[in-house]
Amino acid sequence: MLRHPGQNISEIAEAAGFVSPSHFTRIFKAREGVSPSNWRKTQGGESSLS
Repeated sequence: MLRHPGQNISEIAEAAGFVSPSHFTRIFKAREGVSPSNWRKTQGGESSLS
């Protein structure tokens, strides 16, 4: 979901079942080492996938 820039982090957190965007961000950063926003920037979140 992070690869699609049409959804913001709050929408992604809710869709993934997290209780809050901050909870999602905290868990994501613990696992990936970067925030969801930074991951999106470095992993091609601005490009579209086919």
